[in-house]
Amino acid sequence: MAVVLQKSTDRVREAMALARRSLMESSYDTLKMNILEKYRFETLDVASAMDQRTAIVCRFQRDFAKAREEIAFYFERRESGIYLANFLVKLPDVQVTNRRLKCSRSIAHKPEQFVVALRKLELIDEQVGKEIHDYEGLVALFEKIDLSGELKWLFQTLYLHLEAYLKRLGRLIGEIVDWLAQFQTELTYEERIFAGYWGEFLKTHDFREHLATKLNMRVPDSIEEIEVVPAYFDCNLIFNEVTHPGHMKVYLGMIFDKSFSLEQKYETVSMLCSHLKLLSDISKFEILRMIKGKACYGSELAKAFNLSTPTISHHMQALENAGFVKTEKRYNRTYYSLDEDRLNLFMRQICHMLLEKEGK
Repeated sequence: MAVVLQKSTDRVREAMALARRSLMESSYDTLKMNILEKYRFETLDVASAMDQRTAIVCRFQRDFAKAREEIAFYFERRESGIYLANFLVKLPDVQVTNRRLKCSRSIAHKPEQFVVALRKLELIDEQVGKEIHDYEGLVALFEKIDLSGELKWLFQTLYLHLEAYLKRLGRLIGEIVDWLAQFQTELTYEERIFAGYWGEFLKTHDFREHLATKLNMRVPDSIEEIEVVPAYFDCNLIFNEVTHPGHMKVYLGMIFDKSFSLEQKYETVSMLCSHLKLLSDISKFEILRMIKGKACYGSELAKAFNLSTPTISHHMQALENAGFVKTEKRYNRTYYSLDEDRLNLFMRQICHMLLEKEGK
């Protein structure tokens, strides 16, 4: 199997990641503190790298302040981790080039396109939706998916006015790509480090086996080529997508080295207090109690606690960010379960800080 290393980032993907990051409550400063306490690196100066990203995001928020509402529409994280922009680029007739978003002129009123995108986001199974060839069938399919009424309505609205929404998204992404050109020096600097490090690694290692061993990321036997792409703004993430039969892209956060590992060091007092504050929220605490014995999906939790689906999604994102919750896709639903190992480690850290003598 061939492994191809891309030496530069995908500018359209970076533009989308930047827009998404600009809406997040958590900052690169928080990420920097968390990363430096837990990860080990061979690649670059992580503190400087995070500071650079913070500066870019702050400037982006200032320069695109008037477009914030439009950015939020496409890039705001919705329930089940869905971003409308990410859904739209999954449509088969939409092409993501290195600089622009392009689509076929005949893309409108093709329900099959939406079915494929829903499969790619794992909202429906591979066998579902093959009989759908009209708008009524698509609406019936949406009703079967475990999503809020608001999101179902949004999907239907996208379908009915698809060309207009794609045109707006393409224009917005193009503007962000052009805006990013002023940071070419910063991106190129890290791209060179990334290409040098991973280029040497791939000469002597089986990347497919390495992904399976370190990340439990199983590459299907049908994949003939893996394309490794550096990710700048999603620098702390590793994710993949099958772009066409036999070809997989692995987007690799640029701060990672070959270990991909998280060292179990004691967290700082500030981090522990932050997690304690999180658990002091009675809703979040009761949610953890509910999922300690069984995995639950979002709508199930919303019904149990009489909360809206977006509110539950917000709670689960906070708990997942703290490491207390694990997620798993099953039956087109996102299931949440308690990460007992992480919670046990957290409790041991509390005991270490409050009960054990210094130096022990």
